[in-house]
Amino acid sequence: MMNISITFDDKGIPGKLKAMPQRLAWHLDLKLKRFAQEIAREMKAKAPKAFTTLANSIGVDPDGPLAYKVGPHVAYAWYVEKGRKPGGKMPPINVLIDWIKVKHLQPFDATMDERDLAFLIGRMMQRRGIKAQPFVTPFTTDVMVRQRGDELVQQGVDDWMAELN
Repeated sequence: MMNISITFDDKGIPGKLKAMPQRLAWHLDLKLKRFAQEIAREMKAKAPKAFTTLANSIGVDPDGPLAYKVGPHVAYAWYVEKGRKPGGKMPPINVLIDWIKVKHLQPFDATMDERDLAFLIGRMMQRRGIKAQPFVTPFTTDVMVRQRGDELVQQGVDDWMAELN
């Protein structure tokens, strides 16, 4: 009976075989993090900018193995993204006063101060609502974004394969 024995001459090969899944995951994670950072950069560019607080709050956070979360880190981002129906509570007056200062708004009536103007603007927002300004949702449906993600994942696999040679 004839037997064929296959062995590796290189003593480093068994170690490389054990490390393959970890190295592949490392390469994929590198590319996924890059993809998340690219999305964050584009999201910052598309975010409305009354202040730059919203845009500057957009970041990338790890969310498990081979997973990242990209998005804003301010509480009011939901209202900017989705809008707000008429009714409900008024926005905080102090936030509106800061916005008035940034926009250099002046009351038409000389007897009004910034606080009075902020109250009027807040009441108007309460009565009329706030129009949605989506800056996150478009990235979930954009075909070009998905293609870029696929491209980077393929690059990660290619880098891993090149490392094996």
